[in-house]
Amino acid sequence: MKLVRFTYCFLLVFSICITANAQKSIKNDADKYFEKGKFFEALKLYNIYDKIDKSKDALLNRAICNFECHKLMESKADFNQLAALGMKDKELDFYRGEVMFADHKFKEAAIFYKRALSHMEDKKARKEIIHKIKQCAFGLDHAFDEQIAFVENLGDVVNSRYDELNAIQSPNFDDKFYFSSNREGSTGGMRDEKGLKDDVYGNYSLDIMVCQSYNGIWEQPSSLDPLLNSSKNDYIQDFNSDGSVMLYKKSLMDLTKGSIMVDTFKSERDPGAYASAFISPMVGELGDGYIEIFNDSTFIFSSKRAGGYGGYDLYVTGHRDGEWTTPFNLGPNVNSDKDEITPFVSNDGRTLFFSSNRKEAFGGFDIYTTLLSGENPNWDEVKNLGMPINSTGDDINFRLSNNGMTGTFSSDRKIGQGGFDLYIAYLTKQNMSQLAYSPRFMFYEDRLEKYLEKLEEDPDVTVDEVIVLEEEKNDDEVIKKREVVISPFFYGDDDNVLTTQNQIKLKNLTDLMVIYPDLKIRLVSNSIKEGLANYDIYFSIKRVEKLRDAIVSTGISEDRIQLIACGPNYPLVKSEIAGSKITLASKLNRRIDLILLNSEELNIDVIEEKPVVADYLKDPKSELFYTQMSGLSYRIEVARVNQMFQSSIVSNTNDVLIEEEDKAYVYTVGIHSNFKSAKKTKNLLGKKRLLDTKIAAYVDGVRLDNDTLGMYTEEYPDLVEFLEFLNQ
Repeated sequence: MKLVRFTYCFLLVFSICITANAQKSIKNDADKYFEKGKFFEALKLYNIYDKIDKSKDALLNRAICNFECHKLMESKADFNQLAALGMKDKELDFYRGEVMFADHKFKEAAIFYKRALSHMEDKKARKEIIHKIKQCAFGLDHAFDEQIAFVENLGDVVNSRYDELNAIQSPNFDDKFYFSSNREGSTGGMRDEKGLKDDVYGNYSLDIMVCQSYNGIWEQPSSLDPLLNSSKNDYIQDFNSDGSVMLYKKSLMDLTKGSIMVDTFKSERDPGAYASAFISPMVGELGDGYIEIFNDSTFIFSSKRAGGYGGYDLYVTGHRDGEWTTPFNLGPNVNSDKDEITPFVSNDGRTLFFSSNRKEAFGGFDIYTTLLSGENPNWDEVKNLGMPINSTGDDINFRLSNNGMTGTFSSDRKIGQGGFDLYIAYLTKQNMSQLAYSPRFMFYEDRLEKYLEKLEEDPDVTVDEVIVLEEEKNDDEVIKKREVVISPFFYGDDDNVLTTQNQIKLKNLTDLMVIYPDLKIRLVSNSIKEGLANYDIYFSIKRVEKLRDAIVSTGISEDRIQLIACGPNYPLVKSEIAGSKITLASKLNRRIDLILLNSEELNIDVIEEKPVVADYLKDPKSELFYTQMSGLSYRIEVARVNQMFQSSIVSNTNDVLIEEEDKAYVYTVGIHSNFKSAKKTKNLLGKKRLLDTKIAAYVDGVRLDNDTLGMYTEEYPDLVEFLEFLNQ
């Protein structure tokens, strides 16, 4: 009986220790996610941490996570609990003010902000709190102004918990919109601030997406073709008048920096002139962006260049008589000492909308409008569009619809799906500025005309509002290289290589092969050890055939696709360590690698998204395989059959490959770097009564026939000895 009690107590204590360690691990992981700004991931863990009610720092972190994840009620409850627990953190009042402010409770928010101000010593923090208090006063004064629109979130079909930015109505289809989003599944995957792969703490990059509505019902958005989206942030800017050209900005994590790109937005694309740098006075690398194309030769944008009024200002530039004009500031009636971004000019050429974080705001960036009037056009007083278009969050990217009945914009207000969401504003009165079409942006045209007149009178004229013609850039500066991201096709234990995710990758690949009709690819099939070696490698070639057949079914020629089956012979992850099986091996070794064979000659910049594996888990055989395949190599062909090759050589050799050539399965043994080594292996196979074998030479994995061997002897002198052997 005593033994039973002892055993029970021991197991109980052991169980408690395991549980305690597990909970400690949960909190540590949550804290790491929190430090990296991964609030959704951190919140999931804090919610299952059973000691959070006794841990003030964990509870504070969860409160902030709830706030950042747009869960205001939960955040408010956490902050109230912290106050009840007697937490004296000097920032607690500020956080409680933030929750009230986000909920548009301006009076209550001001009380908490003033409390925070009373014990805040940091000058920068005090300045921020004072600004918040002023915004509370602005909100109290204008919360009940006349409402010019009813606002709706576009919903969870279009929006995600990530960012959706800059919805642009198609120039040709009123029910189709383009926007950028850094949602899960984006082309670049998760990356750190340097743009390197980070599947744990990284963030997704922006992809350009398209969505369409039918009778007011939005369809699931889809990513644009893979030749456009990349591993970097691809941030849509605008279309030209007929929708045939699109400007977008390509950058790393800092959206203000990056290259301004131009895409010939057509179904039939010329790879040589597709996705090049947009050469103009707008310099994306210096922060220029938020571009609106008013007409095909007039561009309004935001810039932080010298000579402005402070922060980002709005500028205009144009292309006239084959030359660009230097950017011209829209002036002090529009620009302030704060930031002015995301301009939109209505079709009348006189009505401007933009966002600014100036003092007269409900919070963050608000959307403003102004009208150009008078014989000598000048901007009228800038007006805040008011609530509910504006909020206590950042409200940007406002654009009127083609008919002037609605407007779309992005906002990170705390009632959305998360991050920036897309919203639609149903205007109570139709905005007629969209129906009064003018081909001229009057503010710019008026000043340009006056300057040109003065320039004829005095070639050396210099005035404050001068527009200087800039020499046209050389066309040779245009970047024509296409960035393409490729990654393996993974499959599970059900052997289904045509999963939903793989079909998306296949669609991207076939689109690429249509646009580049000379592109050739190699598919390398890998697997795990499951049965007899003969069967494992044979099933490996059969799997990759399914992938090949799916590509061919879209009209791609089979001649452009090379198949290689490795079976389990070249794993990426070790199957076990110290007798313990590695579960990651089953996941990552079941894959089909994609290689673009002639990407360099087609001017394609290939970015390979390889699986991330810790060094101690890596099996060196996979890297060895691709190293040996590079440059000149030799293999010993042991069979050319139309069915499974059942031989002890396959069972007892760990470097067998299968290629498919002319509908036959070609079994080869070994990958040798020189002819002597290959000949030695051939002789050894002969001693094992495999007499009908031959040596084959490869360059970068492509088999050389007798007609092409001589073309490579200068680059690879080792081939001379091989040719002599063949001619014996």
